[in-house]
Amino acid sequence: MVPPPLGGATLWNNNLQAGASWEIDLFGRQRSALDAAVGRLRAAQADAQAARVLLAANVAAGYFNLARLDDARGVARDALQQREQIIALVRERIGAGLDTQVDLKQAEGLVAQSRVEIETLDEAIGRARHALAELAGLGPGALDALSPALRDIASFALPASVPADLLGRRADLVAQRWRVEAAARERDVARKQFYPNLDLTAFMGLQALGFQHFLDAGSRTYGVGPALHLPLFEGGRLQANLDARRAEVDAAVDAYNGALQRALREVADELTGLRSLEQQQRAQRVATQAADDAHALALQRYRAGLGNFLVVLTAQTNVLAQRRAETELKARHLASEVALVRALGGGYAATELPPAATGKGTNTALAVR
Repeated sequence: MVPPPLGGATLWNNNLQAGASWEIDLFGRQRSALDAAVGRLRAAQADAQAARVLLAANVAAGYFNLARLDDARGVARDALQQREQIIALVRERIGAGLDTQVDLKQAEGLVAQSRVEIETLDEAIGRARHALAELAGLGPGALDALSPALRDIASFALPASVPADLLGRRADLVAQRWRVEAAARERDVARKQFYPNLDLTAFMGLQALGFQHFLDAGSRTYGVGPALHLPLFEGGRLQANLDARRAEVDAAVDAYNGALQRALREVADELTGLRSLEQQQRAQRVATQAADDAHALALQRYRAGLGNFLVVLTAQTNVLAQRRAETELKARHLASEVALVRALGGGYAATELPPAATGKGTNTALAVR
């Protein structure tokens, strides 16, 4: 059907072409899409910083918990030493006919109880070290030598007032603001899809049947022209997409407002707790001193033969309880300080904020609906 030289021959169809297209962003749709992508990126970066602040706060809380347990073990060891001294005193009084075997058995039971308590605290200390090592990314035995002293950790002075703009240092709030900004820009993209879209396309290259003519002038191909897209029959789909984007903006705004309310509550809770703990610690120091004095007087009367063993036991139990309470309050105070620092952002400072956060543009988080 095809005569020679084409008929019965095999030839290469050679085609080399380069093309380019440029979308003319007449209504700013591509710019809004870029801003939305940047907003999502900034939100992810802020979330990463929030995770770092949370990790640092958990490490500090774990460290203070370990110090609390170590101090409690010190109190238990002091109690064990005192109870062993009391056993020696009871035996002397039994030899003098002033006490009975009942008092001795009671004293021995308290010594055994102290040893059980020390072993329990040793177990808790080991678990706290393992948990702290996990947070630090270390092996379980990496912190076996760590023994912080709670009484040596100084608390910072509570300020008279805390400015509300410190909440701007919270990475989670910054992330939520960026999500609102990204959702608003995506809504703009959906709205601008109703407008016409104009592209300019161009191509140039070489095309020939066979290698011998591939580089000839007649093998050159080129073209340029516009491409216009009119969304004439896509109104339903585009409107549904726009409604979905508007709903996402509302959800982002509600999430931001919820995060802001939660941040305000956390700061208020920690400030209230710290002020109350300061008052409790002052009263607890008085109670601990009174218990120490009462125990010293009871022990002095018992040695002089003017008191009984039950009074000494009661006074010693009260001393132990007051010292434990003082340790717990100190640990709670430090933990509340860590929580307050985290509630105020943990020192995070955003290098770039959304337009609404810097005062430029509209207040998206409060006005968009």
